[in-house]
Amino acid sequence: MIDYSKKGHYYIEEPRFELKHLVPILPKNAHILDMGAGNGNNTKLFLDNGYKVTAVEPNPTAINILKELSKISAG
Repeated sequence: MIDYSKKGHYYIEEPRFELKHLVPILPKNAHILDMGAGNGNNTKLFLDNGYKVTAVEPNPTAINILKELSKISAG
């Protein structure tokens, strides 16, 4: 598990390699569920490609990073 409090505000990873290859074959109206979204790197990949995404993450620090990087609001 990543300790987001130690990585700080600027911690960014690339989206998972496998997901980059999944984007072109997903239906354009797909709704993505990102469980354990972390800092939002995978969430952002799908949002940037026009998908609706529900991101779930239990770590409050990671949620703040996810919200900022993905420009989404947690509900």
